[in-house]
Amino acid sequence: MRNSFKELEKENMERFEKESQNVKDKIDGETSSFKFIGDVLDLYFSKVMGVFVAMSGGKDDDNKPKKDNSNPAD
Repeated sequence: MRNSFKELEKENMERFEKESQNVKDKIDGETSSFKFIGDVLDLYFSKVMGVFVAMSGGKDDDNKPKKDNSNPAD
């Protein structure tokens, strides 16, 4: 005797296994691109902001002149 519900369950499981790999690949692709964008922002955002500050005439904290301590009379 044939049980159509078991056959239907088997077909659904096979389809789910095939589609789940596609979903996993899509998620991996999206997360890797978000990770790349995050890495780029993390590495270069502070430098880009320094360039904008310098272009607008502001002073960059990294380029402050150091105080000369060679003449103690000042």
